[in-house]
Amino acid sequence: LAVLAAGLEPAPVAEVPPPLRGLVRRAVPKAAVAAAEPVARRVAALPEQERAAFVLTLVRSKTAEALGHAVVDSVDPDRPFREAGLDSLASIRLRNTLNEATGLRLPATATFDHPTPAALARHVVSGLGRSGHPGTSRLTAAFLRHCRDGRAEQAFATARAAAAARRPFGADDPPPVRSAVLAEGAGPRLICLPALLAPSGPHQYARISAHLDGRITALSPPGFQPGEPLAVSREALAATMAAAVREHAAGEPYALLGHSSGSWLAHAVATRLAGGESAPSGVVLLDPAGPAETTPALLATLAWTLWSDEHVVSALDDDSLTAMVHYFALHSAWVPRPCSVPVLVLPAAEATHGVRLSWPLPAEAAPTGGDHFTMLTDHAAATALRIGDWLRSGTVRSH
Repeated sequence: LAVLAAGLEPAPVAEVPPPLRGLVRRAVPKAAVAAAEPVARRVAALPEQERAAFVLTLVRSKTAEALGHAVVDSVDPDRPFREAGLDSLASIRLRNTLNEATGLRLPATATFDHPTPAALARHVVSGLGRSGHPGTSRLTAAFLRHCRDGRAEQAFATARAAAAARRPFGADDPPPVRSAVLAEGAGPRLICLPALLAPSGPHQYARISAHLDGRITALSPPGFQPGEPLAVSREALAATMAAAVREHAAGEPYALLGHSSGSWLAHAVATRLAGGESAPSGVVLLDPAGPAETTPALLATLAWTLWSDEHVVSALDDDSLTAMVHYFALHSAWVPRPCSVPVLVLPAAEATHGVRLSWPLPAEAAPTGGDHFTMLTDHAAATALRIGDWLRSGTVRSH
């Protein structure tokens, strides 16, 4: 990786045009690093029985800040973050502030992997003293700089070369698939597959799940977190995700949900499971794109909208970027086949930077409010309403 990125340092933010400044992650200020060191040293100096309480107070304090609460006592240490109202952006914001305070490299999915303040605090305690300070690798900085300068093809080529050096897995040796429960209601069971655009994870569906009455689970494709391997082929990835869906469905009726490139995974899994005992009752595709039209230039255009938020761009790292580029490359020549499972396509009503996406197969369609990203955030309630109505419809129930 050092050879690939040698000499490629991020440009000073002041030199970046204002609309694209979110694409260049600022180096961690020396003051932030200095602030992290006393926290780590203080925890190390505390008696073991006092460390957990100290870190729990820190996590509760940062959670209160992320939620906009004035007092730490408003945060119940055992109440799940999702029940407390921590949405996708707030989750990433909490992760970033904890990284700055402790010097750890918590992933973007930290609040889903450790779903309560108490559980997250235990994870932070175990990690303190083992990790270095957060920062931007040369590979990630180079990738963002190339995108900023309009050289998306070069950015993707660099990341693809780095991805080739990562540990692979095939259909015969699948790694564990991370799961997160987003909601537990009495309505239809829904299994969500995140988009492949970094930083991929269950946080993408946090806002929508809050408006759905059902058991909502997200399954994350392997490769986006440190230590996870990458699928050697699209078939290996589809087989791994299909096996995880089958396991989590546990013989109960369920539907699949995918947004953007997550629709590719949802459709591939549904096609693989169709006709069997574990087949989904329906598939919902949120503003899906045909793989053939998803070029590096188009991806960079869409990514600029997502990565313009400093909290989101701060969650990018070598693992998530190389996984993203690798999986997009695996799907570049994929042509989705018609599926016998009922499919609902919900295209975004508004274009994103002039871009409108289209799904190459015929399906029931019902445009929903917002653009490619705001349909999951500002318009989450309306999007969830359409999903819920369709899942309860005769089309799905009769399948």
